[in-house]
This record gives sequence, C-alpha cells and structure tokens, in this order.
Amino acid sequence: MKTSKGERTRENILLKALELYAEKGVQNTPFQNIADAVGITQAALYKYFSDRDELLKEAILLGAQKGREFFANKVPENLSAKENLLIYVEKNLEWCLKGQPFHIAFLSLHYFSTQVPSIKKVHSEVMKARLSRIQELLLAGQDSKTWKVTDVESTAMNLHNYLLGEMFAVINNPQMETKKERMERVSNAVLQLVAG
Repeated sequence: MKTSKGERTRENILLKALELYAEKGVQNTPFQNIADAVGITQAALYKYFSDRDELLKEAILLGAQKGREFFANKVPENLSAKENLLIYVEKNLEWCLKGQPFHIAFLSLHYFSTQVPSIKKVHSEVMKARLSRIQELLLAGQDSKTWKVTDVESTAMNLHNYLLGEMFAVINNPQMETKKERMERVSNAVLQLVAG
C-alpha cells in the first residue's frame, strides 16, 4: 500500500520524537529539537501536530500499533492454556527488550496518563484491551481445568500489574539477568499467582 509524502513525513516525525524522548526524556525534548532531527522547520512541524501533547499521544499510539504487530506474530495452534499464558508473558518481556525506541511510548503511556487527558484516554483503552486478553487466557485455563481462579478480574489485574513491573524492570535494567533466567523467574511467579 502506497503512502503519501505527508504520511511518511508524519511517521518520520513520530519515530524521531520517540528516539529523542528515549535519549533525552519527553520533558527535555522541545518541538524545535524534533523539527531539527527531521529536517523541517518548527512551523512545518505544527502542520502535523498542534502541540507537544498531541505529538506525544500520536507517538504512543504508533508504539502501541508496533506492539500489536509484534504480538500478532503467528503463535502455534493447539497449545495448552499454560503454554499460551507463558507465551503471552514471554512476548511482553521480549517486546521490552526488542521494542526500542517504542518502549519509550510504553513508559510514557503510563507516566503521562495522570497528566495529559488525551493520554489518559489512550491509557484506559490500552489497559482495557490488556486486561481483556489476560482474562481470556485465564478463562481458557479455567475451561481446560488447568487452574481454578476464583476471581478472574482481580487475578487478571494482579497479573497485569506484576507483569507491568517486570516490563519496567526489563527496560530499566535489561542486563540484570539472562533472558532464560528472567523468563523462568517470571513464569514461575505468574503460575503461582494464577494457582492462587
């Protein structure tokens, strides 16, 4: 599918913004720096984004889109409920290791959701989708009698929050442990959480 020059410029702005956010922080990245990185004027940048909040929101949405594409990679069929849950966990951790510069969108989504109304709305939508997916995985385990969860909503929230903390840890300190060590530790914790 062909994209217009304007669409390519817009995506380039978002990618450069994410790179600069990752390097300098969102608060320390003025519009002028982003315009300079893209090779356009600040006035031209305003043709694409009305202000910093809109640019940040759109950068977060691009990060979320790239995340959905990453998670959409083919998963083998006929896996057990346990295997599906652990693949979900592994993909979340892997995304944080491989998703640069998009991981900054993930961090910004959570950090700025309390400060910027438009990002709060995106955060709410992302949270709803993530919790729905975790609940599906938990219910599949219930149906197959892999585990018995008494309160699916509460367990999904606890699992989400635990996994979120682990994802932040991966981003902040990716060398803390090997991929295999991290996956074993997190998988064991997730399975204990699900087992109650």
